[in-house]
Amino acid sequence: IFSWHQGDYEGGKVLAEEARALHADHGLSGPLPGSISLAVCEERLGNRERAMELYESALSQARADGNDIVSARVLGNLGNTALNERDLVSARAYIEEGAAINRRLGQLRSTANDLIDLGFIALAENRRDAAATALRESLALSRAERIAASLLMAVEGLAALSLDRGDAVEAVRLLAATTRPRAELGIATDFYPIGQEMRER
Repeated sequence: IFSWHQGDYEGGKVLAEEARALHADHGLSGPLPGSISLAVCEERLGNRERAMELYESALSQARADGNDIVSARVLGNLGNTALNERDLVSARAYIEEGAAINRRLGQLRSTANDLIDLGFIALAENRRDAAATALRESLALSRAERIAASLLMAVEGLAALSLDRGDAVEAVRLLAATTRPRAELGIATDFYPIGQEMRER
């Protein structure tokens, strides 16, 4: 996870494949570790078909096992794949389904991430009130749970919202507040493409 967060998709792929191999070599049961990370890396390396195979396999296995936490994670990643392709309708459907599971299970960190995605989708669809609601809730959860990356993304989303509302000064203030922490965390510029587009704008 740390590798691909920092843009090292080749390194992340190698580590994920090693985790899967160790799991198989030891005859362990349960879902293969690293499948979601491997799918993310494959997608970012341009291997979309392989990524989708991994996601669909992981989702099918999680549902068969009754593992709602993994199901929600995969749904979120499928949503992000659709979001990266600007298929906003599919992205919202996947992420809303995953978010409903995360809320039901009290998965606050995952819910915070889902809300960022829903906020950026709403921004892209010019639904500013919905964007504000989602991003502010994510910000509150991220503060409470001390989730640095989610906190930054929520603030950046609110900066984009301020710009959309014509308040460039507030947008600059919010965006400036995220610049140093983003660098300290080593978040790759292509970690969250729609967020990076908003930053550049």
